[in-house]
Amino acid sequence: MYNSVDVICAALLVILGLFGYHTGAIASIFYAASGFAGVFIAHKYAAALHVNFIVLFAAVTVGLIAFGMVSRAMARLFMLGFIDRLAGFLIGALLGCVVISISLEPVGERVSEPVKNKIHSSYTAKRLAPAILARIPALKDLHDIKFNLPDKKNLCR
Repeated sequence: MYNSVDVICAALLVILGLFGYHTGAIASIFYAASGFAGVFIAHKYAAALHVNFIVLFAAVTVGLIAFGMVSRAMARLFMLGFIDRLAGFLIGALLGCVVISISLEPVGERVSEPVKNKIHSSYTAKRLAPAILARIPALKDLHDIKFNLPDKKNLCR
């Protein structure tokens, strides 16, 4: 019932959970938001402010990361460090579930048959991935993305 794909998925969940525990929920949220906010603000305001896109992106990103570090330090100051770390573990594990669900569902034609069979026979691909994709419908749209990869013959030229 369980196979090596399940072991790899469990290891990924533990690793991302421990990374979230080490980082903490507050800092993790600011780290993730900093990239999105940096791109959004730089795209929207770089031309109006007559500033280079990269400079504005870097300033916003660094500013939000610094704010996240200060917020994390304040949480520890008020004895909320353990709660922050526990929530960080949960956020990391949930992120791992989403990553696993996205990566296991669309097994393409470039994957060999034995690997496809192993993935499709795993507990994670049968139960976890469909359950998460059913609860987060926006993730299903990612499966429709087609990548124009060169053929194996053209790679050697």
